[in-house]
Amino acid sequence: MEVTPLSKFLHNDRLVLIMSFVIALALWVGVASGQNRDVQRTFPNIPLTWRNLPENLSVVDTSPETVDVTLRGDREIMSDLSPEDFVAAVNLSGASRGAVDYFVTVSVPRGVQLVQVEPQTVTVELEQSVEEVFQVSIRLTGTPEAELAEPTADPAQVVVNGPMSRVEQIAEVQAEVEVDGLDQDLRERVVCTPVDAEGNPVRGVLLIPRQVDVLIAREETQVTRQLPVKPVMYGELPPDRVLTSVTVRPRMVSVTGPEEAVEQLDHVLTEPIDLTGLDLDDTLEVEIPVGTTIEDPAGMRIDPQDVVIELMFMDPDAQDEDEE
Repeated sequence: MEVTPLSKFLHNDRLVLIMSFVIALALWVGVASGQNRDVQRTFPNIPLTWRNLPENLSVVDTSPETVDVTLRGDREIMSDLSPEDFVAAVNLSGASRGAVDYFVTVSVPRGVQLVQVEPQTVTVELEQSVEEVFQVSIRLTGTPEAELAEPTADPAQVVVNGPMSRVEQIAEVQAEVEVDGLDQDLRERVVCTPVDAEGNPVRGVLLIPRQVDVLIAREETQVTRQLPVKPVMYGELPPDRVLTSVTVRPRMVSVTGPEEAVEQLDHVLTEPIDLTGLDLDDTLEVEIPVGTTIEDPAGMRIDPQDVVIELMFMDPDAQDEDEE
């Protein structure tokens, strides 16, 4: 039988043992390196989400309010994972009022394994849900440089929904606006906060809408001017009538309003007077509508607002006879 180098190698027990060890070591390193790509990571204080909450109920209390979630997965996937990528939820389907323990379920991304949720159950207290409408109370902080008019909110009311015991604690819904140094009009979107009688925020309720637009205008300087009244007339007189004179009593009225608007006026106009069908001399009482002369009548006042108009007519044929 011919002896080859391979047969010599295979009959050498020491060399075979060494080679077997090297191969086994290589296999172990390969497997271990693959396993070491998986890492474990714990995400603390994950907030809970409610699923299938009955419409007539609200969550008034949870113990604890958060859970710790431990996940395992590929090193690269886990390094990019954040709490926003998974959800810790409690299924409240069929729940009723009172405090009950519920299991926490966690939905995780593909390629990630859920290892542990701590704690596995939480105590959820449910209460009858109520709804109430509140007027928005605007709270100004700071010292403005200009005089400010009364602020307004749009919308002026919000709907509060939540557990009855929480909604009953609410004294008002506030919209707080900083006006320190303000010297011009301000329009700002503000988050509303429900507060109790001591001004402490009331948690655990839902506001609809959550934000309102607050409008704060500068308080304009008010002035008063005496302005003449000009009658507004339209229509056609009969052929046998000629309008000879128009007398207004009083001839001047007081106009009060924002300085910029009042200073632009040099007279005020009456409501229109229809001359059609007037017979002989007439005395009419007419109104001075604020909006007739003033484009933006907000905050404007006229005193008196009613005036007397005396109209004098003449027969043109009679006038010709007198002249003859």
